[in-house]
Amino acid sequence: MSYGNLKSHFIRNEKLYLIAIMLFFFLFRLAYIHQFGNFDTSTFKDATCYNNYAKAVLHNPNWLTSKDFDGSVSEPVYPIFVAIIYSIFGEDNYFAVYVVQALISTILLLLLYQLTMIVVNRRLVALMSMIWAGFYLFYLR
Repeated sequence: MSYGNLKSHFIRNEKLYLIAIMLFFFLFRLAYIHQFGNFDTSTFKDATCYNNYAKAVLHNPNWLTSKDFDGSVSEPVYPIFVAIIYSIFGEDNYFAVYVVQALISTILLLLLYQLTMIVVNRRLVALMSMIWAGFYLFYLR
């Protein structure tokens, strides 16, 4: 199969290939989480702070206006995100947080592909940027 035939085959089946690539990277992220995730306690200091902040958001109705609140000096968006996950899946459910983050990072791969297509308008470059970001270590969870 020549490059021209391969390119036209990819263009005809682009959505199918993108779905397959995204599914692969989501499963890759789940395998990474299973292998390296720590589900009993959070091992990073900032993760512990976010965890405590999210629990305070869940349990303290006036957390936003309280001057004694520990998290009052930091941004509330990520802890609110974690609090929403905790309200759905239960408190201290690090696995659920990891899986939701893996899903979001997988969706971001598609957005990266589309943005690269807008900026560069080359499918091969967009595909390679998507694959590169898919294996990038800090995007895995």
